Amino acid sequence: MVRDTINRYFTLERSGIGPLKFLLEAYEGIAVMRTLPDTASTIEIMIAPGFEEVVDGILAEISSQYDISEITPPE
Repeated sequence: MVRDTINRYFTLERSGIGPLKFLLEAYEGIAVMRTLPDTASTIEIMIAPGFEEVVDGILAEISSQYDISEITPPE
């Protein structure tokens, strides 16, 4: 059975977007991040099945340096 990606949404201060994208790309294949259109600080992270804990660790690390908050999916 193939599971779909897990999509999670966050607000992240602009200065943290580049560092988070860099960290996610360093762990090749676990997640992809994008900034939502018409927003300066809302991001979507699409997580590969089975890598939720790894991404949670990366988010915990980035939250020690940048203000990040999980939000409900935008409409």
